[in-house]
Amino acid sequence: MIFLAKDFLADISIKQGKIEQAQKFLMEGMQTAHENNDDCSRAYVMRALAILELRQGNFNVAQTWANQA
Repeated sequence: MIFLAKDFLADISIKQGKIEQAQKFLMEGMQTAHENNDDCSRAYVMRALAILELRQGNFNVAQTWANQA
């Protein structure tokens, strides 16, 4: 449940252009997914990181995150 809340808040932050806040939520979500050994949740975080990087114009980094997801 914590992971889903962090992912949801990160998506909202990305849409609002609050990049640092989104990164914080995503890193917290990634930590939770890692602690729970949850590959599915890690993939969702990687997807969100790809979207975040794309929003910042970092196409190569976004593609790397998307491929990992």
